[in-house]
Amino acid sequence: MELKNLKETYTKSTDVNVWKHRSVWSDVKKNSIPALSVLSYLRSNGIERLLSISSVDGLFKTVDKEASLYAKWCIEKGQSGIWKCIGNNDFESLKNHFKGFIGEYFFIEIFLGKFHGSLFIKNRNYGDYKAVTYEFCTPLYEVKDFGIDGTCVSDGGKNCVIQVKFWNEHNDAVLNMATLQKAYCEGVIHKYIDPYEPDNILICWLGRANKVTSFLKDHKELEKHIVFIDKDTLERSLSGKTIFWSETFKDCINNLLSI
Repeated sequence: MELKNLKETYTKSTDVNVWKHRSVWSDVKKNSIPALSVLSYLRSNGIERLLSISSVDGLFKTVDKEASLYAKWCIEKGQSGIWKCIGNNDFESLKNHFKGFIGEYFFIEIFLGKFHGSLFIKNRNYGDYKAVTYEFCTPLYEVKDFGIDGTCVSDGGKNCVIQVKFWNEHNDAVLNMATLQKAYCEGVIHKYIDPYEPDNILICWLGRANKVTSFLKDHKELEKHIVFIDKDTLERSLSGKTIFWSETFKDCINNLLSI
C-alpha cells in the first residue's frame, strides 16, 4: 500500500489558508457566516486574554471563558445584522466552535507543529514514558465530520493522523470505540497511515487518558495504533519550558491576527 507523502502535503499546505477556513462558524443548516468567524472576533476584541496563558490549566480556563464571550458577541452581532436566525439557542454551538478552533490550532499548529523538543508519551507496554518527536504537522482543509483533523510525521518517518477531540477534561462521553475506529478508517482509506503500523493515530485532548480508556484493553488491534496526547503528556513535555508559553505560544496567537 503506497501512502501519501505527508512531507509533500506539508509543503503544499500554504497554498490554502486552512485556519481562515476553519474559523468560520456554520449554523445547523450548514450556512457559513464569515463575519462571525473566530478570527473576526479576535480582530474586533483583541487577543490579550489568550496571550496571558502560561500553563496547561490556564489554557482551558481562559479559552472556556473566551468562548462564552465569543458566543455572546456573535449573538449580539447577528441579531443586530442580517442574520436574524441567530439567537440564544446557538450559544452552545458557537461556544463549542470557538473552543474547537482554538483547540485544533493549539495542538496542531503550536504544540505538535512548533514545539522543539520531545513529547513524553505513556508507554502502554511498560507503564513508563518514551520520548517522541513529530514534524510536518498539517491541518486538513476539509473537516466536515472527517474523523481526523490533521496529519504529521513521527521520528523515523512514520505517517500519523491527528484527531483533536476534547476540551472539557471532565467529559469523556464521546471517547468510545466509534470515535477511534472512525479515525483509523479515515486514515487508512485516504492513505495517510499504514493499517498495520502501531502508534500512528494521535488523539489530543485536555483530560487524562488513563481514566477513560479501559475499553481499549479488549481491542488490542486498535489499541496499538492509539497515542494519547493528553494533559499528562502536555504537563510532562512542557515542564520547565517557560519559553514555550512566553515565545512560541504568544507568537502563534499573534499570527492569528495576520491570517
